[in-house]
Amino acid sequence: MTKKQLVAIAAVAATLAGALLGAGSAQAYPAGKTMTVSLDVHDNVNAGSTISARAYNVYPGCKVNFKFSATGSNAALSGVVSGMADSKGTTGLVKLKAPSIASNYKVTASAVACASMTGRSYANDSIQIGRVGGGSLSLTSTSKSVAKRPTFTVNGTLTWGLNQVANRSGWIKIANSDGTVIASEPVTSSSKGKFSFSIKPSGLKAGTYTAVAIFGANKVYQSFRATSLLTLTK
Repeated sequence: MTKKQLVAIAAVAATLAGALLGAGSAQAYPAGKTMTVSLDVHDNVNAGSTISARAYNVYPGCKVNFKFSATGSNAALSGVVSGMADSKGTTGLVKLKAPSIASNYKVTASAVACASMTGRSYANDSIQIGRVGGGSLSLTSTSKSVAKRPTFTVNGTLTWGLNQVANRSGWIKIANSDGTVIASEPVTSSSKGKFSFSIKPSGLKAGTYTAVAIFGANKVYQSFRATSLLTLTK
């Protein structure tokens, strides 16, 4: 076999290998890379504020839609914003308005109308809107015997890090071992983050009682829920 023939065969082989490699890895740009999305912030983001996002490894010239959605959902929550991938496969910074209620969300970037980009053409990044608070809850009674018709008292605190959370409204519910709610009362935390509720219910039965404190999400804090158990005897 002549030298020219060997060179020709090598050229054909290289062309085929390149075609196969491109076909097998054309998910993003450059070939073999995975599309990603990057956010300028991830934690303690104020509800309703504006964040910046950018997508990478997108086929040049493709349109990319950015949106907020709840974890486990793909529905857009605050509108869709679009950007275009440049010659390096990167979009410019786009501005997104965060949802108005504190919670954990995701930002999704999706390439659209992009026939040159096959395979996975989207990417997600998580973001925490609002503060994640904590707290405590305790359910006590004046007696452990239902025969003495005890009074129940629920005490709790709301915190954010080392700070007490004041003036936050929620609900306390107490249920018996059958799951029947025997008491339900609105509460608001004090200037020191404390809340309490007392009741002397009738018709108590021996068993385990559960107190639940529920504080819904607002613009500042994510939802908070705490429970406490108490067992009474005959």
